[in-house]
Amino acid sequence: MKEAIAVDSVIATRISKTPSGCSLCGHSDESTVHVLFKCPHAQPVWRLSQFNLSTDNLPDRMVPLMTFLLNNVDHSQYSMLINIMWVIWKDICKRVFEGKRTNPQVTLASALNWMITMEKAQFTLGTSFYKRPNDSDDMHVAADFHFWIDASWSHADSQGTGMAYILFDREGILVQYQLTDGQAYSPFHAELLSLKMALLNAMDKGILNCAFYTDCLDLQRVIAGKDSPESVEWRSYYDVLEVIALWKKHSAFICTHVNRGKNELADSLAKYARIRGVCTLDFTFPPFHLSVM
Repeated sequence: MKEAIAVDSVIATRISKTPSGCSLCGHSDESTVHVLFKCPHAQPVWRLSQFNLSTDNLPDRMVPLMTFLLNNVDHSQYSMLINIMWVIWKDICKRVFEGKRTNPQVTLASALNWMITMEKAQFTLGTSFYKRPNDSDDMHVAADFHFWIDASWSHADSQGTGMAYILFDREGILVQYQLTDGQAYSPFHAELLSLKMALLNAMDKGILNCAFYTDCLDLQRVIAGKDSPESVEWRSYYDVLEVIALWKKHSAFICTHVNRGKNELADSLAKYARIRGVCTLDFTFPPFHLSVM
């Protein structure tokens, strides 16, 4: 835990005898707000940006911070601000866990590129939807909701498995996300449990028409009926049967495979859940993926 990344005190509490403080500058404040705005490693990025934010007025907690920014930042620039925060967070993760350093100019350029890419590629996928076996070739389902799911699993990692999903509506507006840690037997089993988590959440919310995006092709093929449940490893077999049984109750659910690079947000949350060993965190709009830091 000596190189743990800062977290919001609302979400995580320190275990006794665990070192505290910012992992980058050593300041006693280890909150997300400090890391993203007040830390000397983040301030050069904001000085280069178009935002003139006074760190003295920023709330200490993440949720009040997002409300503060919504009320004090021009709506047309808000998306850019969120993307800068997101890329700063990614750069911090790379610095703490991989020892990689990024200069402020590159961070700012990455944020702009990320925003443009997300705006152009929102739900514009390079792969076609895989229809369930009983769907005709000419049936096209316009999904009302979109679940992006992923899992993080390591055989050598005693911290278990991280699972996450991000839920968008048909307009690309973030509705909710959830992440949790757990135990899985394999990478496939971890991806399956992530899908199960999202599937149960959709059913609980009464969502009848939605698409699930996964970067695990084996999982997509089993759900789509292209591979039989018997083809998966035996330890995942009964979980596969359970998910398929739930799936068959909803004719307007579709599952599609996407490249891993298009699933970066869910991947980041899943890795966070595994590294931090969180319990279940469930955030409803207006949350942002940054709220879990």
